[in-house]
Amino acid sequence: MTILFDGGTDPDVIIMDGISLTEVIMDSVTVWEKPLSRLYHSDYTDKLYELDPDTLANLSGAGVGAPGLGSAGIGGVLSRLYNGDPLSDKLYELDPDTLANLSGAGVASVGPNLYGVGGVLSRLYQTDNNTDKAYERDLDTLANLSGLGTSTPSSVPAGIGGTLDRLFHCDILSDKLYELDPDTLANLSGAGVAAPALDPGGIGGTIDRLYHCSGTSGKLYELDPDTLANLSGAGVAAPLNDPAGIGGVK
Repeated sequence: MTILFDGGTDPDVIIMDGISLTEVIMDSVTVWEKPLSRLYHSDYTDKLYELDPDTLANLSGAGVGAPGLGSAGIGGVLSRLYNGDPLSDKLYELDPDTLANLSGAGVASVGPNLYGVGGVLSRLYQTDNNTDKAYERDLDTLANLSGLGTSTPSSVPAGIGGTLDRLFHCDILSDKLYELDPDTLANLSGAGVAAPALDPGGIGGTIDRLYHCSGTSGKLYELDPDTLANLSGAGVAAPLNDPAGIGGVK
């Protein structure tokens, strides 16, 4: 086991068997957890799937029915997974193993057209493509933490999600990808980067890998987190033909 220090007495990173462990503060106790690095996908027709992070192959067969009337954003934080329904405008927490709903009737979206859902290590976000804004949500209650929200870089925000500590967003009007500041939700990517295909519906990742899906191509892609360049060539066909969200637990 290798421990890396920043000059203090508490390690920044612990690496065990080649895998970085993540420091999580739980009830004032420091816990080091192995990242789950599991990837998930949602189809607008109300189905949820787990994907292989390396091949983007479907691991869930015919899929699991989403809790709401439809399904758009899916993504998570450390060991916790969430899903958004754009038809009833509700947010739900899901069981990462079974994809079962843990939130009963769900929690109302901030705006009238919820789309993207995803997060970084310990922070959760959503987009609304009626208000054209992004919001931070409470991990436990799913309450809005952002007041009136922050305007997104373009005018039809879709996916939002990230890696361990970097947050990303895609817009289906500009067909662009953007990096956002996790604290302010400000755009860090200027004019943005063209998505691999039109109608970029979802974006999100695992601890250090970033993924994207397109509603027009019906494909899934891995992206370079630094350049947002496509790493998957022509992409991998999604389980169904209306991919709307992609993201993982860290």
